[in-house]
Amino acid sequence: MSHEDHVKVNGLSFTMQVKHKPWSNDDQSYPKQTVKVSVDIVHDITTAAASDDYTTSVDYVTICAAVQAVCNREPPADTQNLSLIEELAEELAAACMKDSPNIWMVIIEVELPKGVLSAGGAGVRITRTRDGRKSEMDCFYIKKWQVRTFIGAHEHELRESQPIVIDLSIDRDPKSYKRFDIFPWLTTALQKFMELNVYRTAETIAAELIKKSFELLKEGTSSVTVELSKPVALLVADTAQITLTRSKFDLEGPSSPYGNPPGVSFSAIAIGSNVGDRFKNIETALRVLENPSNESAFDTITKGNAGLVTVTNTSFMYETSPMYVLGQPNFINCACMVTTTLSATELLKLLKAVESFVGRVPGERFGPRIVDLDVITFNSETIDTRSETERENLENLDGHLVVPHPRMLEREFVLRPLNDIIPDWLHPHVHAPIRILLDRLLQSKPPNEPPMSKVIPFPSYNPESENFGIHVPSTLSYWVLPSLAGSPGSSKTRTYLMATLNTTPDSFSDGGLHTDLTAAMSFVSKSVAGGADIIDIGGYSTRPGAAFVSIEEEIKRVVPVILAIRESSDEKISTILISIDTFRPEVARAAVRAGANCINDVHAFSGPGYPPPANWEANFANMRDLARSLAVPVIMMHSRGDAGSNKDYSDYPKRKRSNVGQVIDGIRIELGQKVQRAIQGSGGVRRWLVMVDPGVGFSKTTEDNLEILRHASSITADEPFDRDLVPFTFQQAIVSTRSPPAALPPLLDRPREPLVTSQPSLAGFPLLIGASRKSFLGKILSQPSRSSNSEGKSLEHPGRETNPNERVYATAATVACAVQQGAAVVRVHDVEEMADVVKIASALWI
Repeated sequence: MSHEDHVKVNGLSFTMQVKHKPWSNDDQSYPKQTVKVSVDIVHDITTAAASDDYTTSVDYVTICAAVQAVCNREPPADTQNLSLIEELAEELAAACMKDSPNIWMVIIEVELPKGVLSAGGAGVRITRTRDGRKSEMDCFYIKKWQVRTFIGAHEHELRESQPIVIDLSIDRDPKSYKRFDIFPWLTTALQKFMELNVYRTAETIAAELIKKSFELLKEGTSSVTVELSKPVALLVADTAQITLTRSKFDLEGPSSPYGNPPGVSFSAIAIGSNVGDRFKNIETALRVLENPSNESAFDTITKGNAGLVTVTNTSFMYETSPMYVLGQPNFINCACMVTTTLSATELLKLLKAVESFVGRVPGERFGPRIVDLDVITFNSETIDTRSETERENLENLDGHLVVPHPRMLEREFVLRPLNDIIPDWLHPHVHAPIRILLDRLLQSKPPNEPPMSKVIPFPSYNPESENFGIHVPSTLSYWVLPSLAGSPGSSKTRTYLMATLNTTPDSFSDGGLHTDLTAAMSFVSKSVAGGADIIDIGGYSTRPGAAFVSIEEEIKRVVPVILAIRESSDEKISTILISIDTFRPEVARAAVRAGANCINDVHAFSGPGYPPPANWEANFANMRDLARSLAVPVIMMHSRGDAGSNKDYSDYPKRKRSNVGQVIDGIRIELGQKVQRAIQGSGGVRRWLVMVDPGVGFSKTTEDNLEILRHASSITADEPFDRDLVPFTFQQAIVSTRSPPAALPPLLDRPREPLVTSQPSLAGFPLLIGASRKSFLGKILSQPSRSSNSEGKSLEHPGRETNPNERVYATAATVACAVQQGAAVVRVHDVEEMADVVKIASALWI
């Protein structure tokens, strides 16, 4: 059994330069000042205590030497290269663990005793682990800050300002906050704010200071604590004091910066199924939950009222090994956020009725179930409907509501989906956000425990299907995606192959080759035999200058091929997954009704044109509604109208300390905005049904395309935007904590103003890469190459001009790169050859 004992070295003092000064001005000099360092090492000292052998514990001398080596070094000549105190803390944590290999976790505190004028000190406290996880919030604090303000419940108290003493603590996510010297700027702003206002109570001052701190330091801030003392409030006591802590969610709610209207609550619901068609069970439950008044079975709960529950956001979907009761089928797990006018107990009652409607019957505890719906959170409330005498254990929960859910902290299949949608929600009992709770759980899991796997289901449609509305289609098959970061026991996965079938006369690569049904079916047969996982069928060329095609003509080109595939006597062909490559809702509906299982939209719902045309809102809403009603996966691609135009990404400033190009941020912002609009709010597409495509070859230069291939994984990485470096407006998707407005906020045609959020909007989405045979490969192949002979003389080797079908080997290089970057899908023309590439590349890198 491991213990979290602590070995500490407190108050090491140094006189040194750091990038901080207690006053706010433009002077770029940073004088030497006192810096105090404390080190808290989390280390199990059981062995040392039992053996009385100091060598099995932590050597104080080694720790001191490591800290001194960092703090006593010569400062850089350029003061702009000095370390901020949080950067100094990072260096100290790394140094302590480097010189003491038995240290697993270290807590570093760096304090500036004179860091804030009229305060007892300011500093930062960070927690770091050897494996690089930043699993705790960084705490920035100001101690004993003395200010004067007007405060009092009585008129005579307001005749002159009173002294108050403030202790301020700000918990910030080390993965997402912008780094700069916050203290002089923050204290100046807060001081001016207090000077302009008069308060009756200390409670109001504390609450307003918290709100203002969030406003000033919104990015990455999880919670703020204010401890406020009034030294002259009571003549018979030293001080009167209040302490107030508020999280981001206390101020904003989980999905909207605007909060909830009166009478509306937000709740997180965990969903699971491991019996029958698990995906259909879950989708059916969600549709019934949102429309219970459509079914007479719910009349006693809903009293005929519609709109009592609205799903505003969903997580990714995961396949999970059973917990508690082994030997049963794997579960499919996910979560959703809802807004509701029901009380918490009424919501629970409705969820149980939905379970029964879908087909759940009483059975073994933690055993198989058709569907399971659990209330995990309700606002930020703590609720336990059991009597006080029944709360000693968790064996008597049936028929009762306990929130936050009492078992959520031990369940990855709950925390991971919640982390997709409310990573910053602060647990009211353990005072940590979801993302930290998940990180802690992952660190404690044994390495041989089966990992959770992200999955995408594909529904089964055919010409006779009438599976529209509340009754959802059955599942044809599902994909298991590359292993999740942080999951122990990662399993082998593979990149899926999408075969490209263009039934057009003018596509850039295979135009005219598959316009008749016989040729198209021959390609399908060869692709299926070669290892294709899905056939992507398009009837409208996206090459620059392609001829206009009417909706009717596009349908005529694609639907017969889909029908022929579904009617094939070869089961491998008749059951192959099909995606329809179109940006038109009418074509997508006709294709899915004929048997397609996925929509591939090169314009990500907004339609062609850049800047977006006048009718983009209607097109976006139509595609969103269609994808939601059909419950089919969608591929949303980044583009800027005509593929050969709009290639300038220079408005996106280059990142500091990063070799990632501007085009990557352009994709993350522009495509991310559309994806968030698609998945959030009433009627949103399920997050687990969305894949993203960075649009290689669409409004990109050759270097841009290479940049995407080199850094594809960063597009969907859990990396926040830097507010200082990316000056763009990120319009939040409308979320239905309110009724949707008549007109959605406009999409960007170009970057303009600072971001309102730093959260990564494409984080975690499955990535599709389509570089097959594209013109930028031909451009590279046509360029001469150079070498030198034995005499050092330069030799030039001429490049070669290639047709698209001569770029197979060039495509192979891009496919190998895509696999290495973690792409879930590659879109290719030469299936058999690329199947070999995927297999070898997967063996090398996955």
